[in-house]
Amino acid sequence: MRQRQPGVVVISIGLTLAGAWWIAIASGVPLMSLNQFWPVGLSIGGLALLVQRGLRDRQDRGLLLLGSILLFTGLFLCLFAFRIGNLTWQNMTDYWPILLLIAGFAFVLVYLAGDMREQALLIPAYFLGGIGLVALLITLGMVRGAMSSQVLWLSPLLLVLIVLAALMRSRSRGEQQARDD
Repeated sequence: MRQRQPGVVVISIGLTLAGAWWIAIASGVPLMSLNQFWPVGLSIGGLALLVQRGLRDRQDRGLLLLGSILLFTGLFLCLFAFRIGNLTWQNMTDYWPILLLIAGFAFVLVYLAGDMREQALLIPAYFLGGIGLVALLITLGMVRGAMSSQVLWLSPLLLVLIVLAALMRSRSRGEQQARDD
């Protein structure tokens, strides 16, 4: 007998609700528009992945990472879609770095869920969180003048250095595994 995937059940419920919403809109029932609905869909997708991980495969870090990113990104975008706190999509130019903070937070969740054994997960958490925090301070106008210009000017160099370091690290790991075999 086939086991039912809990994440599939959540997605099925979400798609059923989306279909009912679509039929209601086509029938002239005044409901939220697609501009408001799509962030909710992201959140439902993220929740489905988290339910799948929680009920079925607690070792799957990918489900936790992607599920938490989708859930929190969807919830964050709902602030703009539903104009919570008078936020509109135009305000996204100021608040986009929060997306980097969400991704960094997701890596911290994966680290914590793995009993804090894989410290390598903290590297992208610190990187994304640090860049997100600095960018947020700049976009909100808390850091101005020459310092923000220098940070923006040096950011591509920082990105190149981080990519090179990651490539060198993966190469050294590959050489180490080859020696161990």
